[in-house]
Amino acid sequence: MIGSLNKSYNFPVIVTAEDLKALTDLLSHDFKEIQYEINTKEGTRYTLNSIEEILNYSNPNDRKIQRICIKGNKEKDKNFIFPNISVSILDKSKYSKSFELEINKLEETEICYYSQRVDEFTKRIKAPYWWLHKHTFYFISGILLYLLSAFLYLYNVDNTEPLNKVYNILALNSVGIICMFISMVVLEKIIFFFSPECCIAIGEQKKRKDKLDKRKTLIFTTIIATLILGTLSSIIAYYIIQCFV
Repeated sequence: MIGSLNKSYNFPVIVTAEDLKALTDLLSHDFKEIQYEINTKEGTRYTLNSIEEILNYSNPNDRKIQRICIKGNKEKDKNFIFPNISVSILDKSKYSKSFELEINKLEETEICYYSQRVDEFTKRIKAPYWWLHKHTFYFISGILLYLLSAFLYLYNVDNTEPLNKVYNILALNSVGIICMFISMVVLEKIIFFFSPECCIAIGEQKKRKDKLDKRKTLIFTTIIATLILGTLSSIIAYYIIQCFV
């Protein structure tokens, strides 16, 4: 049977030069003619015939690649308006999805094969921090921040008088709004800066990714070291006080 298939994926991805080469090798094995398209941030669209032209692109921030489409036809000299297969990598800051597969007029066995292989490929390029971009994460973060703030607030205020209770309820509502704002806006911007939803790590974007990874490692190491030193200092201070009291 001859059929078609359209699948899309919606999660953060990190695509390296090796990933693009592997995807090209997968498609060029059975498709005699391959064509590449890229769209850049300022709106330029390029049609290319070699993966090397994409890999050699400088990919600067103001003209970074936001879409890569690899098309394949089983027969040569066939137009690419409706190719037999089309695989697109998309920047979710502009598009509603991160990856798309389109198959046209292929045998059932071929559809199953390429669908499975593309599924395996998407799992490989799926960003390890994908869960940070879930709305659930920001909602839970806001709730935890609110609970901590509410506990600290109520621990330090007088809640015995009726009038104080009214003031405290109003204050807690304000604290809840502030906590959700911090989680949904401030935290989201920080995460999107350090862990973008789409990173096509070639050219300058690879250098930028490496710098961000080093900064994240430094920040994480500093936080852990601070917590450890703070805990050790507290333990040491406690024993010193016990020795002299």
